[in-house]
Amino acid sequence: MLKWIKRWVMPTFKWINKGGVRSAEGYALQRTERFTYRYDEGGRSLVFIVEPGIKNQYLSWPSAPAWQDGEKIDAATAAHIRENIDRALVFMGISYKWEE
Repeated sequence: MLKWIKRWVMPTFKWINKGGVRSAEGYALQRTERFTYRYDEGGRSLVFIVEPGIKNQYLSWPSAPAWQDGEKIDAATAAHIRENIDRALVFMGISYKWEE
C-alpha cells in the first residue's frame, strides 16, 4: 500500500536537497538539524522536534502550536499542516510516528 501512496503523492513534490521537499501547493518540509524539522508555508514557519529511532522517527507536535512569529495556530490549520507534513514524509520515504 505504501508504494501506491508514494505514487499518488510523488508528482506533487520536488526535492530541495537531501533533507527537504517543496510541494506544488507551496509548502515545504525541511530537516534543519538533527532533532528538528521546519514546515514553511506562505512565508511563515513552524519548527517541531524529531527524535530518531531505530525503525521510526518520533515527531513531537507542540501542545500549543504557533508560528515562529508567535501567532497561535488554530485547530483546523494545525490539522491541515499535519496532513501536509504526513504527505511530505511519505514522499521522502521516512517512517515516523506522531507523539502528542
